[in-house]
Amino acid sequence: ISGSGGLDLNAAIGSGATAGATSLAVTGATALGADVTTSGAQTYTGLVTADVAAKRTLTGSTITLTGGLDGGAQALDIAGDLITGAAMTNITVLDVSGTARLGGSVTTADSLTIDGTLTLTTNITLDSTGNDATDDITLAAISGTDGGATESLVLDAGAAGAISVSGAVTGLEDLSLTLSDGATFAAVTLNNDFTITGATTGANITFNGNLSLGGDFITAASNYNIAINEDITVADQVTFTNTGLLVLGNGTDDILTFTGGLVATAPSAITLNGKII
Repeated sequence: ISGSGGLDLNAAIGSGATAGATSLAVTGATALGADVTTSGAQTYTGLVTADVAAKRTLTGSTITLTGGLDGGAQALDIAGDLITGAAMTNITVLDVSGTARLGGSVTTADSLTIDGTLTLTTNITLDSTGNDATDDITLAAISGTDGGATESLVLDAGAAGAISVSGAVTGLEDLSLTLSDGATFAAVTLNNDFTITGATTGANITFNGNLSLGGDFITAASNYNIAINEDITVADQVTFTNTGLLVLGNGTDDILTFTGGLVATAPSAITLNGKII
């Protein structure tokens, strides 16, 4: 199915996992009043607006939202891979079952989940700050465009939400945590800085894989804990200003490389495992 001049969708295309078309291509704006299931790709070149008070589901091999999306203060499920060229806003809950290639920021009032690899094509922010305990950001691996080094990512789960990144983070310039009630990462490799601008009291910021930074590790001066449980390599001088706990390494074989030097006078307690070089 293809059409120009926009689409006002008032009835579902397909049902659940049963496709109602092989593909769908819309030129112009789309008023999304029902779910769409295709066996192949869906492409929306204009702004997509959810205009019915109910969760919307787009099911297909790849869902391309070139003009972005206004979620109408409703939940959105993407059952397939997602490609965007502009911002996705005004969504309550976002679930993406496949990969996501984002060319714009995403704002939700509740949880934000991407099951596959997240690839950035520009600097973006993922913001789930509805100020509830369910405002979690859950991601798998994160990559810059084709391993590029120009994209930066900001994650903001608010004061009650947690951040989880279960796969490797590579190909980014900078990664920043605006605010969260804790964050957990696997391996992180950045060309420049990792920045914590805020965390709730007692929150745990944990790295369970190697941390390698071409720039600095910048920390906010407040009461939260930092644990880096594997090898550490940081090019610039690091000053840990968090006033909670600081854990560097969790085994005697961990190598802790602070090329520009290390200052850690603010943490309430420091646990050191491994070798500092």
